[in-house]
Amino acid sequence: MDAPTSKANGYIFVKIRGGFHEIRNSICDVVVVSRLLNATLVIPVLQPTTGNKGVSSDFKSFTYLYNEDQFIVALAKDINVVKALPKNIKAAKRRKEIPSFKVPYSASPDYYIEVVLPALKQYVVVELKVADGGCLQVS
Repeated sequence: MDAPTSKANGYIFVKIRGGFHEIRNSICDVVVVSRLLNATLVIPVLQPTTGNKGVSSDFKSFTYLYNEDQFIVALAKDINVVKALPKNIKAAKRRKEIPSFKVPYSASPDYYIEVVLPALKQYVVVELKVADGGCLQVS
């Protein structure tokens, strides 16, 4: 595959809920989904379930797991990553004018191409809600 183009299909805004390992796995999956859809990934919002023993109460944000700047640089040859949505799109998100998808567990690449991509092209941004890891299954 070629490097990501500056003309992406839009933005993927992701909310990930789960424990430490589910969140880390889901981050890997959404990177692949962003690449598959030629979309710009917005740094994911984490909603950890910290009831697990040994997980720090500081585990509330993406920066607990990764240095955002290093994450962006490390993926630059594969996908475009931004820290936040542009202001005009952020306003539409606050008004709930963007499509939101509760991603099925182990969704296939076809799900993203057939269901998510048309909405992404139409609205320029989609929100993916991922719970308990496993938002992509490649067979």
